[in-house]
Amino acid sequence: MICILFCVLFVDAQNTELRKSIAEPPAIGLALSGGGAKAFAQIGVIKVLEEAGFDVKYVTGSSLGAVVGGLYAMGYSIYDIERMALAEDWQFLLNDDISRKYLNASEKRMGEQSFLTLPIKRYGIGMPAGLMSGQQYNQFLSRVSIPVSNIYNFNQLYRQFSCRATDLYTGNSVELKQGSLALAMRASTAVPTIFAPLKYHDMYLVDGGIFNNYPVEDCKNMGADVVIGINTKTHLYHKKDLYNIVNILMQSVYFNAESQDDANTLLADFNIEPDLDAYSNSDFEKVAEIIKIGEQYARDILPELLAWAKQANVKLSPKTKKQQFNQFPEIHTLYVDTIMVQGNKDVSTKYIIDNLYIKVGKPLSLKNLDKRISYLYGKQLFSAIYYHFEFLKDNKIAIVIEVHETDLLNFDFGAHYNDYSKTAILLRLSRRNMKLWFAKGLLNVSLALGRASKFKADYVVDNGWLPGYGITFSSFDQYGYTYSSKGIKENKFDLAVFKFKGYTIFGVSNVLRLMAGACIEAHIIRRNISFSNFNKVNNSGFNLYSELVFDNYNRKYFPTSGRRLSVRFEYGEGDSYTADEKVNVTGGNKTNFYHYNSLELNYSNVWTFIKRLSVEPSVYYRYIWSQKSLPIVKSPFFGGANQTYLEYYHPFYGYHYQAILADNPLLVGCNLHYNVYDKHYLSVGSQLLLPNDDWIKQWHDSQKYYNWKFTYTYNSFVGPLSIAVAKAYPNNKLFFYLNLSYWF
Repeated sequence: MICILFCVLFVDAQNTELRKSIAEPPAIGLALSGGGAKAFAQIGVIKVLEEAGFDVKYVTGSSLGAVVGGLYAMGYSIYDIERMALAEDWQFLLNDDISRKYLNASEKRMGEQSFLTLPIKRYGIGMPAGLMSGQQYNQFLSRVSIPVSNIYNFNQLYRQFSCRATDLYTGNSVELKQGSLALAMRASTAVPTIFAPLKYHDMYLVDGGIFNNYPVEDCKNMGADVVIGINTKTHLYHKKDLYNIVNILMQSVYFNAESQDDANTLLADFNIEPDLDAYSNSDFEKVAEIIKIGEQYARDILPELLAWAKQANVKLSPKTKKQQFNQFPEIHTLYVDTIMVQGNKDVSTKYIIDNLYIKVGKPLSLKNLDKRISYLYGKQLFSAIYYHFEFLKDNKIAIVIEVHETDLLNFDFGAHYNDYSKTAILLRLSRRNMKLWFAKGLLNVSLALGRASKFKADYVVDNGWLPGYGITFSSFDQYGYTYSSKGIKENKFDLAVFKFKGYTIFGVSNVLRLMAGACIEAHIIRRNISFSNFNKVNNSGFNLYSELVFDNYNRKYFPTSGRRLSVRFEYGEGDSYTADEKVNVTGGNKTNFYHYNSLELNYSNVWTFIKRLSVEPSVYYRYIWSQKSLPIVKSPFFGGANQTYLEYYHPFYGYHYQAILADNPLLVGCNLHYNVYDKHYLSVGSQLLLPNDDWIKQWHDSQKYYNWKFTYTYNSFVGPLSIAVAKAYPNNKLFFYLNLSYWF
């Protein structure tokens, strides 16, 4: 009887399992590995899986596989994910370059002078936590995850999801299953020393691929009955490949993950590993190729995959060529009921909210929010800015802004070489958010050392379209020459200038700036003078000025779009040596009083007509009303190929520095820039100079100067490295020029 009962129960259990297996086919999970840019091959593979009818319920990912997986789990169609991958500029997203349009005038100038910035911490000069904070990448992840802001547990996404990261505090691999999806994806992709670690709850997270680059086991633990794994990892380098710091770093970081990857490979029910050996982790400019390779590889193995699916009793959904819609509505505007700011200590909450233009109860454009965060980040008070939305009770919405304040005191270093100043170095201390009197601003103290030396200290409070102000003290020295009528050098002299100025400033969107101020200055012209010889000052002057500047160049060096316009009016007076430059140089002591008005116009524009080829026309004009000859610091000079510290000096290729003295000059020029490859440029340019205001007479009397130049430049991380050859007429001599790095 017992035996019969046992047999009945056994058969019933078998039938139950059989019915269950028939009614509930295996749930499919998808495990996505890291691999940098190679992880984009997963998009091509998933396209084929969808077309074949594989209905994925669970997704896990690590490193960049966490981003592909996170977007897919949210409910984005794989075709939208592909469009995103192809449309984004990944080289820009994955670095810390701030678009010029998000920088105010002071930050633009600072960023275009130095190539190394180190934070100054309590115990001295420190090192950053990573080469990049990845702000553009942070904003991208925040932007694309807005539709699921109301979801805290990742198992409530359209497809259940988790991703891997590594906690630096404990040294453990951690599975992220709840919280902000954008932050989880960001943490999983934080490659050590490249990206700064992410503070997430009570953890300090970096790339998940360090310990678990292929989270198959996580997928099974979530509930997947069968797991399809897509492994796009970079295999460990061979001996012959360990020759540079990048490969050595990657080998060191991912060594621990190798054995775990092998174990997860055995756990996967079906492994897909496209052949990506021809690509590196950093080949983000080849995203389209990599996606196609993943898609083609999946099509090649599709018969094998379908055979496995049939054997594993995997039910395939009706085939579809294209999922037309994402699994959530598009959101363009939200009404915010609460604003929460977290992580700020030195920067006030009011300052952050005011700069983001967020108003409670008012419509908030998500496109504008992204722009305003870029503007706020451009003030360089924060190393990272994150945001997400939370849905509260009573259908209310809160926006949460989380900021990580940067080191406000920094040391900047720059160096350059050119034919005029030879070798020079820049040392600068900058302190942001520094309070003087009743406002907080940017303090800079810099020292440039070389044949032309300069000390400068300035403090500026830039309030955007509201009134701001600044004060500056500077002193510099540089050498010059006097020339005969035939252009032969006659005398060498040293010029030292001391200035103190105060001004008020208004700005609009960091593009338009209006400035008005006053300046007191003094100078010395004689031999063997430096910018520290205050006791020898014997020339003084005073001026009032106003200036309007419009600048929306996308880059200072080799821009591809934008225009720049400056209009400056100046009234000044003072006393100086007689205007005869030889008397000035030889130390004559006759002085006279001068006063002047001047109007200065400077305009340039850039168009890119065809890919890689840009044209940049320019015009400069200055008109001076004066009854007396002006001192050298106020006179317009031309010549040479490099900038100097004189305000009214302009380069003119094919002549020596300061060889041409003008009265009311008109300078017209045009440059063609061709981007040969990556950061290599060839430029061809020409200039026409009419030194006085009677242009028609000068043209007919041959009182004009014109030139041509040809330049090769490599736009390196330390600044432009260029070699130029030029010739000017009527000088009719060939000149060669060498310039290394930024001018400061």
